[in-house]
Amino acid sequence: MTIDLDSMAPKVDVDNRLPLRYYYRIADSLLKQARVYREENNVVDLYIMLLRFISLVSETIPYHRDYQATLANERAAYKKRSRLVLDELESLKPEFKRRLDKLNESRIQAPLPEENGFDMALQSSANSSLEWPAVNKRYNSSMDFKQSTGLGSQSSWKPNNTLSYNSMPIDKQFQKLSLNVPLPNKETLSRHSFLGPNG
Repeated sequence: MTIDLDSMAPKVDVDNRLPLRYYYRIADSLLKQARVYREENNVVDLYIMLLRFISLVSETIPYHRDYQATLANERAAYKKRSRLVLDELESLKPEFKRRLDKLNESRIQAPLPEENGFDMALQSSANSSLEWPAVNKRYNSSMDFKQSTGLGSQSSWKPNNTLSYNSMPIDKQFQKLSLNVPLPNKETLSRHSFLGPNG
């Protein structure tokens, strides 16, 4: 089984029900993740993240109904970013192809996926970083589409097509969430404070 690049960075159709800022936030997140892969010298995942960014900025966002209504300087900033990303993609392409061929060779030569630790790590990497993040990607083989309890009155689908609602009040759910979050230590606060290390 070889790694298929087209399936890892597919075109995403625009959903006009979602605000345009949501798509821009996804684009920014893709660039942040690409920065992490760049620091790790993970060329394959970096290349895929950059391809996803280009796909989102050039094939999805311009077709949103609010695209022309956004500020011109914001559109120009993303066009400039996409040019820089395209240049980086071109420079990464030979190394990416070399590493991808090496990964594909190792996957073909592996006797069984269960016995090869590298292949299992590659598979988990493919499942985590090489797929588009889905808004609601929890499915079960028994076709029981139940969501875990979250915020608000969420619905969950059951096999007999009935819809049930979570009746716990939102303020109780927030209290439950806030009790489970550990307090950050002083070092973390100083590193992430916009006032600096002394703020």
